[in-house]
Amino acid sequence: MRRVMRGLLAGAALLVGGSCVTPSIPLPPPGLEALSFGSPGPGKLVVMGNADPANVGATFYVFDENHQAGAIQGTAPDGSFTTDPFDGEPGDAVQIWYQAKGEISQITTCVVTVGVQLNSTICH
Repeated sequence: MRRVMRGLLAGAALLVGGSCVTPSIPLPPPGLEALSFGSPGPGKLVVMGNADPANVGATFYVFDENHQAGAIQGTAPDGSFTTDPFDGEPGDAVQIWYQAKGEISQITTCVVTVGVQLNSTICH
């Protein structure tokens, strides 16, 4: 009887303890329609974000996998931003994600195409 009671108490403790943990749901990936790549000079890239209320207060992270370089940039009050230049070239794979309100978004990887609005053809 004691063994059964201990088993029930242990099971109840797991249920109660487990119910207090809320799984974290990551933010969606960055909205591609507001983002594009620019090139301020040979071998340099920037990521630009148009004004977007969804990005207000966010911090964007950009990492060029080919050159192991990137930038971190907060947004302006209207949600727009331009990163500092980082090493990279057209055709490189670049990861983009953001942080807002203490949460981190899913990562989107894009193939650099300068001057083109990012879209699902060049990003996944």
